[in-house]
Amino acid sequence: MKTSPKDIQAVLMGGHGDTMVPLPRYTTVAGIPVTELLAKDKLDAIVDRTKKGGGELVNLMELLHGMLRELQLHKWWKRL
Repeated sequence: MKTSPKDIQAVLMGGHGDTMVPLPRYTTVAGIPVTELLAKDKLDAIVDRTKKGGGELVNLMELLHGMLRELQLHKWWKRL
């Protein structure tokens, strides 16, 4: 589907991670319910990917935070 992300209005419940629950029936693309634009199997795949994607984002943020902390320690150690 070729559309601008600006045209997508989506509702999600929960936090980033395993508790994230996308709500397709409240999601629209340019004002059209996404349930009318996509087949159920395609929509189910997107919902599944969205749930997993939230957890991936949290894991990547934690990894980045750890890397930045190591870099700061390295810079501090070099100054001693």
